[in-house]
Amino acid sequence: MENKKSYIQGALSGAAVMLLISSVVFAVSFKHINSPSTAVKDNSDAKYKDIEEIIDDDSVSDKLKVIGELLDVYYYDDIDTEQVEQYLYKGLVAGVGDPYSAYYTAEETQKLNESITGVYSGVGITMSLDSDVGYVKVIKVNKNSPAADAGVMPGDYIYEVNGENIGGMDVSDVANLVRGEEGTTVDIKFLRGTEYVDYTLERKSIEEETVEWQMLEKNTGYIILSKFDVVTTDSFKEAMGDLKNQGMERLIVDLRDNPGGSVDTANEIGEYLIPKGILTYLQDKAGNRKDYNCSGDSTWDGPLVLLVNENSASASEIIAGAVKDYGTGKLVGTKTFGKGIVQTTTTLTDGSSVKYTFAKYYTPNGDNIHGKGIEPDVEVELDSINSEQGYSIETDNQLKKAMEVLDEQAK
Repeated sequence: MENKKSYIQGALSGAAVMLLISSVVFAVSFKHINSPSTAVKDNSDAKYKDIEEIIDDDSVSDKLKVIGELLDVYYYDDIDTEQVEQYLYKGLVAGVGDPYSAYYTAEETQKLNESITGVYSGVGITMSLDSDVGYVKVIKVNKNSPAADAGVMPGDYIYEVNGENIGGMDVSDVANLVRGEEGTTVDIKFLRGTEYVDYTLERKSIEEETVEWQMLEKNTGYIILSKFDVVTTDSFKEAMGDLKNQGMERLIVDLRDNPGGSVDTANEIGEYLIPKGILTYLQDKAGNRKDYNCSGDSTWDGPLVLLVNENSASASEIIAGAVKDYGTGKLVGTKTFGKGIVQTTTTLTDGSSVKYTFAKYYTPNGDNIHGKGIEPDVEVELDSINSEQGYSIETDNQLKKAMEVLDEQAK
């Protein structure tokens, strides 16, 4: 990971140096030109109580007007003022410094709303932000999707979309760039190891299956949960019913590479995996608390294992943390991502929206796992053959270990 981080940052540093050189050259060349008044109040030491005070401060408004005047007069080309306005809003939210908070235009908001229904037009990849390097990583490639057909692989980093470097972007912003009208194409540059790989992918309608299941040997039900969307609960209920009808005696739920999703959906899934009691609770900065409880009416009472890894995040960790605290099953794999905060989205009157982190969440025992993750009960790394030659259930040593742990539970 450090090599990847250095490689990406090195490329960006080179670009930054060139930009700095260019800025110096132009500053020298144009310093004699009469420019608009640039006198602004030095407000660098001001201490604001809240963001609203910043917006209401006359010195801030004056400074924005000066910058706007400079660009209006001297910028070399026409300016898309609508884009400027939207980026003012984006910059305001980005200034909070939280990679999970973002402003979305009305068009971006519409695309996001489409995606959570499980049907969208895109290339068929699930992404997660790698905050260590500031780039989005592919964690799942849908079967029979444009991405799968082209050869995109889990672990690839998205470096550019249609020539635009996406470093520092929110996952949803990158997703909006990748998605688009069915039949159109998108150019994506991936970083795979230390090499760049370019693909031109044709977008098509993707109906994302967030739940897959099958019966393994020894009457072991195996359910893969790839995301917690609004369509997930019904599919999980169907999976449990089908596997029980087939004679399921023990259960493996695979949360590997699951980036999370809706807390409400996690609560509904929790009904099947933990006894009566609290699944998680949220707490905001004012100390207000909201509990999510499970009734215990549908709890699976047989041997249970959850598969987790470093990409199991957010809602996945809510489930994993509860199962571990209650002791209803064992966690097998590697330490989880460590996202112990939750976001909500507020839609504004013009159709745009703001997503922001509003609370921390805690496991039933009162642990906040943000920045720490959850340690598995049985730690086992996935063999490299699965990344070098492509994943196969036959070579999945973590799944094999889960089967062994179930054997131990049955004794």
